[in-house]
Amino acid sequence: MGKEPLEVIETPTGNANSRHVLNDIRSKVDSDERATEYYHRFWDLQFEQYQYWKLGMIQPEIYGSWMEFRRQEFVRNYKIREVTFQDGWIEGKDYLFAGDPNRSGYYKEFADFMDGVFRGEEWRYKPPKK
Repeated sequence: MGKEPLEVIETPTGNANSRHVLNDIRSKVDSDERATEYYHRFWDLQFEQYQYWKLGMIQPEIYGSWMEFRRQEFVRNYKIREVTFQDGWIEGKDYLFAGDPNRSGYYKEFADFMDGVFRGEEWRYKPPKK
């Protein structure tokens, strides 16, 4: 019997149900290898969302809300199996760069952006106050 593909779920209004989603993911992940696969997909999705936001296809308020949740997840550092969120980010960066940090400027731009989000640099994603 084959394994079910893992789903990455993002809601347009944030993560009001994040504990339920996290528990659902945990119930589907049966190994650290599968947890790593989850983070590959998760960070690939985050990278795509970042590109759409940069193109103006995602409202700044919505994207800002998502980044607040990413920062909270980074600080809480929940585990899926034995892989923490922060470990998943390190693995995700390696996955996106395909092991080569010089692979492409836009991957580095995204990685720098997310590292700034994790440091609490809200100016990176919050629209200027009017």
